[in-house]
Order: sequence, then C-alpha cells, then structure tokens
Amino acid sequence: MQVGSRSYVFRRSICDMQTRNLGQIFSSLAYRLKEETPLLSLKVALHRQGKKRRFPTDAEFREGLETRDVYDMRHCYYLLDRLENDSKERIDTSNFSIEHVMPQNEDLCQEWQTMLGANWKALQETWLHRLGNVTLTGYNQEYSDLPFQKKKTLVDKHRKQVGFDFSPLRLNKFIRDQQMWTDTQMEQRGKDLAAKAVGIWPALAVDMAAVKAAELEDLKAQAAKYSLDALEFDTEARKLFDMLRPQVLAIGDDVVELCGAKSVTYRVYDFFVEVLPRKRYLLLVLNLDFEECNDPTQRAFDATEYAFITNASESGGTGFSLEDDLQIASAVSVIRQAYEKVAE
Repeated sequence: MQVGSRSYVFRRSICDMQTRNLGQIFSSLAYRLKEETPLLSLKVALHRQGKKRRFPTDAEFREGLETRDVYDMRHCYYLLDRLENDSKERIDTSNFSIEHVMPQNEDLCQEWQTMLGANWKALQETWLHRLGNVTLTGYNQEYSDLPFQKKKTLVDKHRKQVGFDFSPLRLNKFIRDQQMWTDTQMEQRGKDLAAKAVGIWPALAVDMAAVKAAELEDLKAQAAKYSLDALEFDTEARKLFDMLRPQVLAIGDDVVELCGAKSVTYRVYDFFVEVLPRKRYLLLVLNLDFEECNDPTQRAFDATEYAFITNASESGGTGFSLEDDLQIASAVSVIRQAYEKVAE
C-alpha cells in the first residue's frame, strides 16, 4: 500500500498535477476502505477518483519525465537516485550532486556550439534541464563547462580518471557509450530512463470487475431513493412497461433493475437498456452500436443522431420506440443483443 501511495504522489508531481491537498485526498480514500479487503478497496477507490485526483497513466508519466524540466523540481535528486539504485547492488550517492552533461553556461564553448550545430542556443534552452541531460556525479566541479569529450576522459590533478568513461554509475552508461552529445542522444536517454521509471513507480493495477461492482453498489444506493410506483407513466405506457419488465428481468440472473427519477435502467455492471416513459409509448435507449443491431422490424434507430434524449441518464448507440404490445418481442430481441454485449 505504501508503494502504491508513493507512486501516486510522485507520478502526480511529475505530471504537474495538484499535490497540495494530498491530506484531504487520502482522508477521503480512508472512508472507502473495507476491513475485509483493505488493499483491493484502496485500489478501487484510487481508480474511481475524479479527474483532478486520478492516478496518472504510464503514457502521462513518461511524457512528463521526457519533456519537463526535472532539474527545477525539488524531487530531481530523488528521481536520479532511484533510477540509479533500482538494484540490489546499490551505490551510495549521498555525496553526489546533479550534473548537466550539456553545461548550463549560456556562453557554451566553441566545441559545444560546433557539436550542437547552428541552432545550439535553442537546443540548450530546450534540453538543458530535461531528464536526458541530467545525471549524478561526484565530480561536478571538475566537469564544469568542459567539452563533451573532455568530460568523458577527464583525469584530475592527482592523475585519477574521473571522466564519464570511468564512472561506475548505471545512470552514466549511456553517456559512456556516446561519441557526441546532441538533442538526439538527450532524447534517447530521456526515453530510456522514463521507460525504466515506469517500472520503479508502477501504475495502478486494479481488478476492473471490482471497480464495476463498486460503481454498481453506488448506483443501487442512489436508486434506493426512487420507486417504480412514483415513476410517471400514462395508462398506455404503464401497460407496455408491465409487459416488458418481466421479460427483461428474465434475460439473465445478473440483471439489476435501478429506478431513477425519470426512467428505469437495467444493468449487469454496465447498463444495457434504459426505459423512458413517453406519452402513450416507451422509448428504449440501448448500449448497442446501431451498426451491430439486428432488427428485422426496422423500429430501431441510430440514437447518436440526437444531440441528447430528454430525461435519459445514459447514452447509447441504439434507440427503440415501443408503441404497442405487438412490438414487445422485437424490443426484447434488441434488448437481449445489448445485454449479451455488456455481459461478455
């Protein structure tokens, strides 16, 4: 659970998502924990967080790592240290500092300008503080603003080999293997390190069946406020509903009926049909692509052609107007198709 929360906080920081109200977020999550399944219920609760509180995806995390100025983040050293020491064979980096392979000096020496090309200044501004260009070293002062090749092969005043070519750090292996240092190398190193980071700070792995079950329980709690008796039907629409309802419930043992203020929805986990009372008929909204709907009577229609359907709480691809009892069998056939789609 600690690893998951660490990933959640760090990923949000990298993705520049709000981290100021973490105490409030974790307090709200605590109310959703179940004593019998604490870890599962925490994962489900994290997955169901609103857009502003959600767990960043792998793609978002990688993009943040590859494109943000990580040097300016207060977690930069932590990031680099974890990337280095994601191993049983760890190196003590406590006395190391952050090094820019391409220097920060705005007046780069001629060797750097020549290597980077005519647009060296724009490249420096873009790539300077990105993950691909920062590393850890114990020889920050010795490296200073030296050209790349000298940084690789540097020997200090005590004749000790201290350049990148002699560095024991895993972080610096890619740098050791390069003969030049341009945006191409910085981009590739950034991508490589970001891919590694995805494994160190993993994404949320959750049982989606458990998520849907939790969502269904919430929907049941909301539906408990309403009743079929309070739903407004005229005589003709009520007669059709009383004929249709038992056939929908008989489609499967897992069918759940949820009454709302203006409609009745039938679900497994996902909805498969919403029944909307209309004057003298029923409108059915089905979770079924119209192109997949098999309706010989041609009473079904493409619901996506409508900007919205009055009183509908769900959106579906197919609609069906049930106007008399002779159409019940056709309606049930289409409803069954939607049920089989969501129950797969």
